[in-house]
Amino acid sequence: MASPRSHDRSDVRDPLLDMVFQAASDDNLPRFKALVMMLDTGRGRPKEAIEELRVEDDAKLQGFSALHIAASRCSLEVCRYLVEELLIDVDLVDKEGRTPLLFAKYHNGGTAEYLLDHGANPHKANNDGAFLLHYAAELGICEMIELLLAKGAYVDPVSARGTPLHVAAGGGHYGAMKILLDHNADEKSRCRLVPQ
Repeated sequence: MASPRSHDRSDVRDPLLDMVFQAASDDNLPRFKALVMMLDTGRGRPKEAIEELRVEDDAKLQGFSALHIAASRCSLEVCRYLVEELLIDVDLVDKEGRTPLLFAKYHNGGTAEYLLDHGANPHKANNDGAFLLHYAAELGICEMIELLLAKGAYVDPVSARGTPLHVAAGGGHYGAMKILLDHNADEKSRCRLVPQ
């Protein structure tokens, strides 16, 4: 991952930004808190200071926040601090419309469940119209599919690629297909990518 930096900050602050994002990635809460306070520069508004931090120099990660990074690295303590103490929005989006929950899907460490338990919307689509259930089905992440469905995710959201069942079938993820069918996914649903 490229070093996260913000283009609208001076070069003098770039090392501090890198350290904040690295502490979030490492789940080093004491260091993260200390760096947030330094970034706040005594204004007494750490939430605003951390909300201003966004990755801008990496096309794949544009708009990533500290919460995106913490969720993607299963940094549960930093996620808790951001959500419970700083009251950061669990559904904030990057430039692609992706939420931290989308990146928590790669880990079994409880970050996804934590975000869902603290109000993350499992029905939020990204800018391309795909839902988290599509991504979990595409990758065959059965634990995430089970978690999303247990937390009330709709089993048949439609994107340009069809439903999660279509996506799982296209990837040959039979375990994912079984879970979706066990939760009443519509096996008769058609999409333009599946022969009629």
